[in-house]
Amino acid sequence: MPQRTCVGCREVAGREALLRLVRGADGGVRPDPAARQPGRGAWVHPRATCIELAAKRGGLQRAFRGALQVTPAALCADLRAALAEEIVETSRRWERAGRAPGPLGRRLAALRSAEAELGTGSAKS
Repeated sequence: MPQRTCVGCREVAGREALLRLVRGADGGVRPDPAARQPGRGAWVHPRATCIELAAKRGGLQRAFRGALQVTPAALCADLRAALAEEIVETSRRWERAGRAPGPLGRRLAALRSAEAELGTGSAKS
């Protein structure tokens, strides 16, 4: 199982426990719940506190090799929206697969858990 380090709290965890953020060609940072988008990536726990720490300690700036143009609060809001979209899409695929246990079921559970965790904590601008 691939291990990644959260740029906020610096804990090592599996990909399922972390969310990938990606810096696009335009310099903007956006969530990448599927971990498939091109661009420089950084991994973070789906908690407002980890996102705040990553911004405060410079973890995101280091990972993206440059200054950020987004606040932690805006990033948390973007993550919530991206997670909601990914949950809907994964739920549809899971339904089509006949709700069979397996990768889609585990992915859906991980996404719902991340969404619940991100709802806790307070992101500051």
